[in-house]
Amino acid sequence: MNFDLDYVNCNLCGKPDTRLYATVSYMDYLNRRPELKSDDDPILKNGELANYKFSLVKCKNCGLIFVNPRLTEKSLMNLYQEQYFLYYANIQSEAHKRQETFKVEIAELERLTEKLKVGRKILDVGCGGGVLFG
Repeated sequence: MNFDLDYVNCNLCGKPDTRLYATVSYMDYLNRRPELKSDDDPILKNGELANYKFSLVKCKNCGLIFVNPRLTEKSLMNLYQEQYFLYYANIQSEAHKRQETFKVEIAELERLTEKLKVGRKILDVGCGGGVLFG
């Protein structure tokens, strides 16, 4: 494996007790959302990582769902090198042309929240180039 993983406690309550909620790979996600594929994507360039099945776990104490184990900070730094961030800063890049795909993401989140019981919430913490503008 050309990347390292860290096991972590729950980010919300700090407890270590979890149960497996789901497994998913980046390719699973892109197969559902092919319009998000890009030749500049550093994860796709790393086939092993793109196909790795990450575990989504649910905290037995507070119910938070999160990735565990997850990529170490060093692995993330190696993956997202300077050219990745320059890609998002370039107003001519595809990243700036993807605003329509973000609308699709928001619609999917809205669809998911309709199924939740009253009073339940989803916290979506974004990452990447920060190009999801309101």
